[in-house]
Amino acid sequence: MTSTPSKATLNDSAFEIKIISWSEYEHKTPILLQDVNGPCPLIALINTLLLKNELIVRNHILNNSGSELQLKDTTQNVNEFKSYLEKQYKLTGLISLDDLISRLGDLLIVFSDAKAHDNEIQSNVDHLLEKLPLLHTGLSVNPNVVDGTFPDDDLATIFFKIFDLDLRHGWCLDDSENATQAWKEETSGDESEYRSLLSLLRQLKTFDALQDFLLAELDREDQNYQDHEYKQDILKKWLTINQTQLTGAGLSFLNMSMDPTDVIVFFRNNHFSTLYKRNDQEFYTLTTDSSFNKGMKSVNKIVWQSLVSISGKEDLFFTGDFFPVLEYEPVETNDEDYRLIKELQENEDAKIAKRMQEAYNRPNQKRDVSSSKKTDRSGSSKDKSKSVDAKAESSKKEKKKSNCIIM
Repeated sequence: MTSTPSKATLNDSAFEIKIISWSEYEHKTPILLQDVNGPCPLIALINTLLLKNELIVRNHILNNSGSELQLKDTTQNVNEFKSYLEKQYKLTGLISLDDLISRLGDLLIVFSDAKAHDNEIQSNVDHLLEKLPLLHTGLSVNPNVVDGTFPDDDLATIFFKIFDLDLRHGWCLDDSENATQAWKEETSGDESEYRSLLSLLRQLKTFDALQDFLLAELDREDQNYQDHEYKQDILKKWLTINQTQLTGAGLSFLNMSMDPTDVIVFFRNNHFSTLYKRNDQEFYTLTTDSSFNKGMKSVNKIVWQSLVSISGKEDLFFTGDFFPVLEYEPVETNDEDYRLIKELQENEDAKIAKRMQEAYNRPNQKRDVSSSKKTDRSGSSKDKSKSVDAKAESSKKEKKKSNCIIM
């Protein structure tokens, strides 16, 4: 399946390669970068796979000191892919989309062979190979707002699972006292109203179900009409308040579900990224914006962005070994660069929030929280792709298209 790599330019379908030195162990790993409209799922999968593999190799060496290094086929093949990216970095600094998809297909077969006992995966291999290009155009997702996971039959879940990667988000209901108090302050509602909201969220569970509930119409003569309208109203309030797609409870779920040094694929703000847990309650997302790799000395040192706040205002940029970038350069020459990047990201977040607000205020239109275009898993009802950003079959469930934002 592997094709001969062609000489690519950025004007073709190709991706920049960057070599990062990261963690206390000074791992040197090639990662892929993206431009403004980059293919988030593809880049997130590749980068998370490469970083996780570095940790697997390191742990294997530490646990087998003095003995011959024997790695699994999956680990060896990811190492070979890493070496190929390093070679491409030295030659052109790029890898073409066709070459990348072909090599990812080879890896998919290796990982599926390692799961020969999993009948579900074996039955899906051909289907997944056919769907690989969707990692470039985008994947449809259906976040579970109760536990921070995704349905097992989501195409995104299946893709990441076959590569032994966890997919999670932090957009979860929050039943803490702080969240209850925040609800009172931001909506002028009371505790009873917030408890009704929590009960509704637990009942609906997924974002698709939330959308369906918001679009459901009852006749005014229906005895449940007023109750349904009331629940729709408080659900809209919750979605508006939590436009950043991250809650305190979501961060807590991430902290409980991840061990230190775990690397996962993280979904937030309609974007797939790589999330690294360094220590307890210490999270970093991998920066993949190609502009971070150009020109300014302080900026091209950026490898991580901390994930410590819901709003993002307290998040900072860090080098690969987790030092704040601004400590490395004179303020007069680099503070402006840093502020510009931060401002651009905050402006993008504000635009997304505004679009979501407008969507919720429109009657008879489904709100979008997906990363890309509508895609189908297969003709069967089980494999039918659930989308949070595509047009549904009925005009009632029409959704807005959403672009992937950069981080």
